Amino acid sequence: MTVIWEVENTGEEDLYFSVGGHPAFNCPLKEGEKQEDCQLIFDTEGPLTSSILNEEGALCPRTKILNLFGKCLKLEEHLFDEDALIIENHQAQRIGLADADGKVYLEVEFDAPLFGIWSPAKKHAPFVCIEPWYGRSDREDFDHILENREWGNELKPGDLVFFNTMRHAFSHVGIYLGDNRFMHAPRTGAEVRVEDMSQGYWVKRYNGARRVVDMLLADADTIYIAGLRRSFSVAAYLTYALSHLECRPILLDGMGGMLREQISRIKARDIVVSISFSPYAEETVMVSETAASVGARQIVITDSQISPLATFSDLCFVVKEAQVDAFRSQSATLCLVQSLVVALAYRLGQGK
Repeated sequence: MTVIWEVENTGEEDLYFSVGGHPAFNCPLKEGEKQEDCQLIFDTEGPLTSSILNEEGALCPRTKILNLFGKCLKLEEHLFDEDALIIENHQAQRIGLADADGKVYLEVEFDAPLFGIWSPAKKHAPFVCIEPWYGRSDREDFDHILENREWGNELKPGDLVFFNTMRHAFSHVGIYLGDNRFMHAPRTGAEVRVEDMSQGYWVKRYNGARRVVDMLLADADTIYIAGLRRSFSVAAYLTYALSHLECRPILLDGMGGMLREQISRIKARDIVVSISFSPYAEETVMVSETAASVGARQIVITDSQISPLATFSDLCFVVKEAQVDAFRSQSATLCLVQSLVVALAYRLGQGK
């Protein structure tokens, strides 16, 4: 069975919305079993990072690490003591419900950016919920301004739109132009073209959107860019490209051993873009720690939700690059960075 949600704005003002499912499945699966005998099987080795709700149902600052064993998570008795598990940022796209022997009885597959797993704590309820979401509860410090909601859905020209065109999420990126149109290059060497997002092919493969441009435009005094070792070429290109727009980019290159002096200039009104992949450059982690200490907003490009950089991010892009032995491709990361710059240029051009 396939379920597709379609939201249409019939008015002329911006429509902010969230949508999600609440399907519950019988669990335990066999007579004589308990829920604790069952397990969830994911399409990732993990670990997974779960957000935590407070007693009022808002997200608190704490998170919980869920270690998977052979891609499996046991439905232990105390798993839901702190309410639902909330897994964000496309950490998994397929979940199977299996018995103690690992026999999968059903699978839930989705492209939603986050999902919840829940069963009433300490009540031995005969079900478990696997819930794909486009949106979730607000954080404790939410300012009650709809356009600032995390995981809220509303597209503006210049947003990056992502699609699953190669059997994994975020495998294709375009730039939203408005009126359900987006610009993209369908394949390497092909001409850039404009297409309708409401066509069935794109509707089925849409993963979501990210608004990085507003962070770069929103009164940032300076954009500091950090990427050392193998990430240096990407950071250098981003600095070069932004220097051609109405921005003030500074590359934190640590020339002459002056990195600490360079990052000491970061202030709360600045933006810091940090780029690093495993094994993570200690210097880049230091940049993120310093930026967090002064309250600067951060955009992170890395390879895992549990990267030390992700902890400090206001917006985190997880990029999975191809790798042969110790040699890692940078093509996907460069494609993302180029898309950010083109989206920013488009938004700036609209404002003139």
